[in-house]
This record gives sequence, structure tokens and C-alpha cells, in this order.
Amino acid sequence: MQEEAKVEDMSSEFVSEIEELIAELDYGMLCTSKTKTPKAEPLFSTYIIDKTYNKEITTVMHDAIADRRGKDAILVIVCAMELGIITRLPYLAAKKEFPSVGGRSNYNKYLSDGFLRPLKMNEGLSTLKRQA
Repeated sequence: MQEEAKVEDMSSEFVSEIEELIAELDYGMLCTSKTKTPKAEPLFSTYIIDKTYNKEITTVMHDAIADRRGKDAILVIVCAMELGIITRLPYLAAKKEFPSVGGRSNYNKYLSDGFLRPLKMNEGLSTLKRQA
């Protein structure tokens, strides 16, 4: 077994050096910020392919999603992607612009390839076209 070294048994020079090192470490830990700078939240408008119709597309998308929630709201986004109106919309941008899309895991699940049935896609496309 190791014996514990007592501060009284150590030379005063050694003890003072150790105390200085500890003080420097404490100061360094207290002064450095441990928080990360947050990423800028993506905007819906950056994912619109034709920027000349930015306002109109945003309005149509809002109208189409207005009374829908969850999967039905995501269906409109998927249809807009299929029509080539928008690129793949990340969850944060979708949630910020259309709060009714629901949670992240469901959003990503519904956006995955082949999840939504073609019948539903046709229903969503016709809704989106009617809104335009």
C-alpha cells in the first residue's frame, strides 16, 4: 500500500509551486467559456429553388399546410419537393416555418424514401396545385 504524503512533510517550495499550478488551472477553467456558439437557424426561403417566386411559394405552402398537422403537413412538404419547388427541407427550417409538422423523428421518417404511399402523394399534389 502507498502511504499518503502529508503537506507538512513536503518542502515549502514544492507546496507553493503546486498551489500556484492549481491556482492557474482553476483560473483557466473559470475563464474559458464552455458553451458552443449556436448554429444559425436555417430559413425556409433558402430551400426554395426559384428565388424569384419566394413570397408566393411561401404563401402557397402556408395556405396548404394551414389546417394540417403532423404527417399531413409533411405530405405537403414532400409534394413540394417532388414538384421541384423546394429542395429537401431540414427539420429545423420546417419547424420554424411550419410549427404543425410535429416532432423531428416523425418528420425524418415521413420524409424518407418510399414511406408515403403514391395514393397519398397524388392527394397532396392535387392539394398543392389547387392552392397555387
